[in-house]
This record gives sequence, C-alpha cells and structure tokens, in this order.
Amino acid sequence: MKAVGVFIRVFAAIVGVSLAIAGIVSICSISFAFAWAVAGVGIAHTTIVLHDFVALSGVLYWGFVVALYVSALVPVILLLLLGLFLVRMKRSVSLFSFLNLLVVWFIALGFAGSVVLANNQNIEQKVREIETEVRLMEEQCESWSTGFKTTCVKKVTSFGQCIEAGNPAMESHPRQCRHGDATYVEDIEK
Repeated sequence: MKAVGVFIRVFAAIVGVSLAIAGIVSICSISFAFAWAVAGVGIAHTTIVLHDFVALSGVLYWGFVVALYVSALVPVILLLLLGLFLVRMKRSVSLFSFLNLLVVWFIALGFAGSVVLANNQNIEQKVREIETEVRLMEEQCESWSTGFKTTCVKKVTSFGQCIEAGNPAMESHPRQCRHGDATYVEDIEK
C-alpha cells in the first residue's frame, strides 16, 4: 500500500512539473505572439497588424487587445496552477481567487468575442487578402520564410531566371547555369 502511495505521489509530481513547464512555456509564447501581432508581422511586402482586423481605435482597441490576451492567457495560468498543485499537493490558490480568475476570463472572452463578431466581415476580408498573398508567394517562390523580414527565393525554370537568381553561367556552348540540382541551358537562336 505504501509503495502505491509513493508511486502516485511521484507520478503526480512528474505530471505536475510537466504541466507547470507547459504553462510557463505557453505564457511566454502567448506573450511573444501578442507582442508580435500588435507590433506587426512581416509577410512579403505587407505588414499584418492586429489593428487591421478590427475597426477600433484608442482605448477600445487597447481594451480589445487586453481582453484577447487575457482570454488566451487565463487557461494557461490555470494549467500552471494545476501543475503547481500536483507538485506541492497543496492548493496554490484559494477557491475565491480561482473564481475571480474565471470571472475575469469570461468577461474578457465576452468583450473580445463581441468585437470579433462585430468585425467579422473585416476579419474575413483581411484573411482572404493574406491567403491570396501566401498563394502568390507559393507560386513565385521556391522557398520563403517569415519573421522580422520575409525572404523569397524565386523559382527558377529557365536559363535567364537562373542567371537572375545570381548563379554563374558555365563556360560552355551553349552556356549552362546550375541552380540547386537543376541545370538550365541557354536557348541560342539561329
């Protein structure tokens, strides 16, 4: 019996540490994602900013940002608290504090949800614009990456495009150009 109790405590501690770590990593990820979304994310020659998706300004906009952040953050905080509870086998937070956290979460969800519903057409239009941009990039670029600066490695399908991509022409007749695993031959008109 004592071995089973020890096993349960060890298992609960391992699960608790895992949940706590997941909570901390998620809090950091959500915080970074929101900072990035508010500041702008570069895709192609466009900047995606959260402000483009909603027709709000001033205090209402920042209230929406906070509400959205809180509605994403509270479940992760609860995950962290559950992990701490399993590790310590003591309540990390009182029932009153837990209920207050849930009330704040529901208020944030309500406010953020109402703004999203009110701006549904604007959001759909912006998402379609982004999808179109991504489709164009997929057609024009062999590979691309996003981040602080988006880079596009243009697709190469001909000798001219190979040279334009910065690859040297081989000294042969007709000239040849190698891009990756492919070799392109110059089309010589007679």
